[in-house]
Amino acid sequence: MTLVLVTTLFLALGYVAEAGNFGSTVCGGDPNNCVSLAENAGHSIDLENVTSETDNAVRWSATNNYDPTDMNFSVGTGLSNWDVRVTDDNFGLNNLYGWAACPDVAVTGGSHPNRWCRGQRVRFNHSYYNEAFNTLTKRRSMACHEMGHTVGLRHRDEGCMTNGSNFPDYLGAHNFDHVQANY
Repeated sequence: MTLVLVTTLFLALGYVAEAGNFGSTVCGGDPNNCVSLAENAGHSIDLENVTSETDNAVRWSATNNYDPTDMNFSVGTGLSNWDVRVTDDNFGLNNLYGWAACPDVAVTGGSHPNRWCRGQRVRFNHSYYNEAFNTLTKRRSMACHEMGHTVGLRHRDEGCMTNGSNFPDYLGAHNFDHVQANY
């Protein structure tokens, strides 16, 4: 009876059963790549040197994937007080479609796996434009995926946090629950 009650309570409260795909990661690699937590539930995204397609995809993903959570995503251009800066570039055919990093100049706090970063950088690699960015759904998927890394989501075989270049443009229930539980 107690086990059934506890199991029912965990399911009813929305507790995440598997926590291994949430939390900061150790930064490294070339280019520098890491997952960091957001500093707080307010997440300001600055779009710098992005195509109108990337701009639309990031705004759509913020509105449709993250605003329904307890987080407050704001997206703009030329923001002076930003948490994440998004850019489009061509970084070559290196199997990296996009990545999130916490540069050395960022403001950080906490320690792994709860390290947060204010001043994160997200880069979309348009060297893969014909593969990863050539449809509206793919652009939205990449935006959802990389924004997920900026709030502590790691790869998971569900929703937009699936690793690769062909995945859905929605967050997925498990990852939604992680964001709700942590912000």
